[in-house]
This record gives sequence, C-alpha cells and structure tokens, in this order.
Amino acid sequence: MHICIRRCVSYAQKVPQPDPSTTGDARKKWLTLNGGQPEIIARGGFSGIFPESSAPANQMALDTSLSDTVLLCNLQLTQDGFGICLPDIRLDNTTTAPMVFPKGKKTYKVNGQDVHGWFALDYPIDQLLGSVNLIQNIFSRPSLFDGLLPISSVEDAVGVRPKKFWLSVQNNAFYAEHKLSVAAYLRTANRVIINYISSPEIGFLKSISGQINKGRTKLIFEFKELDATEPTINKKYSAILQDLASIKVFASGILVPKEYIWPVDANRYLKPATTLVADAHKLGLEVYASGFANDKQASYNYSYNPVAEYLQFIDNSQFAVDGLVTDFPPTASEAVACFAQQNPKNRKQGQALIITHNGASGVYPGSTDLAYQQAVNDGADIIDCSVQMSDKKKMIRCLIFLSLLLQVSYAQKVPQPDPSTTGDARKKWLTLNGGQPEIIARGGFSGIFPESSAPANQMALDTSLSDTVLLCNLQLTQDGFGICLPDIRLDNTTTAPMVFPKGKKTYKVNGQDVHGWFALDYPIDQLLGSVNLIQNIFSRPSLFDGLLPISSVEDAVGVRPKKFWLSVQESEISVTLAVQRSRKCHFQSLSISSGQKFKILLVFLHYYFTEIPELIIKYQQRSRGYGQWRLRFAFYQTDGDHVPSSMAATTGRPEFSSDPVVTPPGNEVFSLNV
Repeated sequence: MHICIRRCVSYAQKVPQPDPSTTGDARKKWLTLNGGQPEIIARGGFSGIFPESSAPANQMALDTSLSDTVLLCNLQLTQDGFGICLPDIRLDNTTTAPMVFPKGKKTYKVNGQDVHGWFALDYPIDQLLGSVNLIQNIFSRPSLFDGLLPISSVEDAVGVRPKKFWLSVQNNAFYAEHKLSVAAYLRTANRVIINYISSPEIGFLKSISGQINKGRTKLIFEFKELDATEPTINKKYSAILQDLASIKVFASGILVPKEYIWPVDANRYLKPATTLVADAHKLGLEVYASGFANDKQASYNYSYNPVAEYLQFIDNSQFAVDGLVTDFPPTASEAVACFAQQNPKNRKQGQALIITHNGASGVYPGSTDLAYQQAVNDGADIIDCSVQMSDKKKMIRCLIFLSLLLQVSYAQKVPQPDPSTTGDARKKWLTLNGGQPEIIARGGFSGIFPESSAPANQMALDTSLSDTVLLCNLQLTQDGFGICLPDIRLDNTTTAPMVFPKGKKTYKVNGQDVHGWFALDYPIDQLLGSVNLIQNIFSRPSLFDGLLPISSVEDAVGVRPKKFWLSVQESEISVTLAVQRSRKCHFQSLSISSGQKFKILLVFLHYYFTEIPELIIKYQQRSRGYGQWRLRFAFYQTDGDHVPSSMAATTGRPEFSSDPVVTPPGNEVFSLNV
C-alpha cells in the first residue's frame, strides 16, 4: 500500500493539471475558499510513527507526502527564550527529562489550572538539546525510538526545507507570565519563514497582527473544545463560534477539531454536517480541520478506512475544508492526490479480480513456492510479489519487511514433525549437529539502521527467528570499556570527526598505518554522551545518521538476545576491560591468550542476563584464518549489589569448552581473572 501511495502521489505531482476555467472539467474545481487543493498539514511531521517533531518525523513527512505538504511545529520556549518543537508544555509527556533531571518536577498555573511536571522554561536550550531526548507521547504508537532522538529546535525543523511552515503557539499567556515573549522570539527568528501562525489565544494573535507580513504569513485562530474558555478574553469557544465575523478582523482562517464540521453521535455514527465551513467561507475565512490519525477511532461510517474520512471533508457536494491537520500525512496525501475528484461517470462496472497477498499466505507462509502454487490452484487471477533486492548478488526476491516478520512468526508457531519418526528427509539438516543453521545478525538489523544501534539490535530480534544470535564487533575505549562498532576507526561509523575535529591520529594496526579517529583515545562517557552513529555503507538509508548513540556491550546485551556473539577483529592489540559495577549487571573478566600473544577479554554476565545461555566469541588472527570459542555459563544470582570476590563464592562455575572452527596453532591458555 505504501508503495502504491508514493507512486500515485508522485504521478499526481508531475502531471500538469488543466485549468478548470478553460477546460470545463468540473472535477478539478475544489470547494475550498480559493478553489485550490486542500493543504496537507503534518502535525509534528510523521508523528504517527516517530516521536513528534523529531528529525526523522519531519524528514519522512516530506519524503512520503505531497511536495507542498505543510510542516507544523508546536512551539515551546526555553529558559533563555529559544524556540523548540514539542507537542506539550510538559516535558515529561514527550521527553526523557524526568530521568535526566529527577528533581526538576514543578507546579505552574496554566490557564488557571495547576499543572505538575517538567517544563521547558526551567532549562536553557543547550541543556535540553544536549541531554534530553524524545519519546512517543501516544503510548499505543511505536516506542522503538524512545530516548534516542534529540529535541528539535524551530531552526532544526525549518532545516529540512519544507515548502510551507506552520508555527502553533499554544501557551503565549503562560510564557508572558514568566517574562518570556513569543512575539520577541518571532522578531529574532528572522531567518525562519513562517507561512502560518496559529493560536487559541485571541489576545496573542491581535498583538502580532500588525507586526507580520500578511502577504507571507497567515494568522489562524484555533478553537479548542466548545466548553473550554479562551484565556485572554475569558469567553467560551462555543460563544466565539457564534461570532465568526469578529475573528476576520485579525485572522485569515480558523482551525477547528473535525467534530465541529462532521459531528459524531454516541454510537459513533455521523450526524449531518454543520454549516461552519459555509459560514466561514462566506466571511472570507479559511477552515482547517484537525484531529486526523490512522490509529484514532473514527466514525463507523468510514468502515475503518482513514482515506474515506479525509474524503468526507474535502470531496462532498457541499464544501471542502482548506486544510487537513494530520499525524499521518502520506494517507492524507493519498486521499487528495489519488482518490478525490473522481468523476463517477468515468467509473466502469466490471468483474472483480482475485488478487493474492503474498500468495495463499493464510494457508502457507507468505511469499513461498507453496503459497503461490496454492493460490494458483485456488483460482487467483493475479499473484503478487513484494520485491526485495539482495545487496550482494543483486537478486530479486518476493519478500518484504512485514512479510518476513509474519512468515518467521508463522514458521516458529507451526509444530515441526520429528524426521526420525516421519521419514521426512526435508527436515534433516546437513549441519555438524543436524540442527538448524544459526542466524547471526551482524550489528543487529544493520541493513537498515546504523550497525549495533539500539533500533538495529531490537529490530533484528523482533523480525527474525527467536533464537537469532546478536553479533557485536568489539572496540575498546580509553578506560577499557567495550562498545559495539563495525570498524576500529570511529570516522567510518560515527560523527566523531565533527565532535573532535582535531582528534585524527595514526596507529599501527596489523603492521599497517591506519589514519583516523580511534575509540581508545576517548573515555566511554565522552563517546556515549557526544558521539552518534552513521550508516557506514553509503548505499543504505542515511535517515538516522547522527541521531542514534553508540551502544556499549551492556546496551547490546540489554535487548536480551537468546545468544550473543562478540567479534574481536584486532588480534594484535592487547586490551583490558575494567571491572564495572552498575545497577543492572556486574562484569567480571575472563581473559584468553594464545602462544601468539592473542589476548582478548570476555564479558562474564550474571544476575541480569540469566536468559542468555551462551556467549560466542569470534576471533581472527592474521594469516591464520578464523575461529571461534563457544562458552556456556552456569549463571548465579547475587543480592543485586554484592560482587563475589572470587568464583569460589558463587553457587555455580562457568563451564568452558573449546570448539574452534579452524584450530589456530599454538597452545591456548585460558585463565579467569576476578
């Protein structure tokens, strides 16, 4: 569906549209105030998927929607008067502020009500942008990016270059009480071109009405719930609604909840439309409707189809609103560009085609030979293929991300017969032990996300077989801690060159001079606090570049894979990992050395990670091939804070077995250091 939307929207934007006044094509005449196409306003970007107003939300909204989509930012002011984009005046509803500032909770009067929480006006912008990250404020939506993406300033939001920008000012009166001025901020933000400014406060809109360029910026009065009170003139919004002419004095339009236009009864069915749009248009006021979201319960008249809801507001015989404020701008774009203005006379009745969804995916795992053959046998007219291309061999396959998830889940749930009793030779694997081959996720789902980032690790486990092995390429920091990075050089995989512009050095690695930025030059706190990841294969998505922090080994294991693989590439660098104590887990070191001075450090995990039955260590020695050791641990419990002084103090001992794939020459020596 998403590919279809993009193709339809892209096509609609490229094809020149005829002038209805010269062609007489009534389908092209919109019933908006100016006769033009309704605006698509992306509230906080693509906020139905990403945390609102995060960099990916803003960029994805523009990439997947109509080219003239309006980007909306809900303005909040910081202690030093800078503007940031957040959906709520409280930071605790939308960010990690409570964890960063545990004692920062306060109570303020907002529009006469006591509001408790963390507020942006208590912190300077550098502190917020440097240490606080966003979370998804609607808990039914994906939490995958919670705590990973920084807050966006207004300048950051405009930096993605939307063709139109909308600034929503919700709480000017509150900020004015605390000696912060939105109007002053607007005067200083002279590089930001704002096409729309909306507010539910009449006093604010009147105060800036004479200060803006009305040819470039439209003022929009926002209505709240009918029984709510407007804070600057102390009138209910229901009373203001009866006097739309007074709004025309200072505003170009109104923004209303969608129920103002198409009310819904107690049984979730539509009532007749109000005359609000027609009344406003007669006065020369534009009407923008808000509250649209694919995952929000709507009227049963729409049959759970969000496109049908949009069409109800823009493609009926009575009126069309001038804009749609939505959390899912691609769907609104689809409604406007692909489904609206269809002439019923051009529709032809024909026999419905039976089109499969990844073959007979209700019978067999989707996109498999069995599924497609079953679909043909059942009489399907069209079988579909969701195309995916292999990176290395450039092979086209019928598989998509979601299909992979469903297919793997199905395969794991269906009981597999015992080949020894059924004689089913297909179930016999030709591996060494006759078992199923391991799936090892190198740096998690690194084909999409930066390697070993939190989303990469989590997504690899969520979309693969349940016993998938998570692989971390180990690099050591200056203070001996382990982090997961695919390359010994930071400049290939992180933003280190921008953070430390003078940090470039040269080291001998396996006899070769290697130039770049190296993890061993920086302590772990400095790397995790200021350096973010980038995609190290340039042909892959760069959407998350510079947004996701480096993962420590502890972070990688924290997603709880059933098996964990630690890859140590630089065999001639001797390293030591300090014993670390934290609230979540404890580390003790087990060092392995060989006759060739091959020395690495293994992480001994206990207490928190009892669900991981084994730790696999992969090694590489120059000119000696590859090998691996597999360690199986007997885990033991502690009281949470006490670290045993020796292994003798534990209730179990780790069992070690050496099972190299390629046996390296030399005598291996294994020792446990506590």
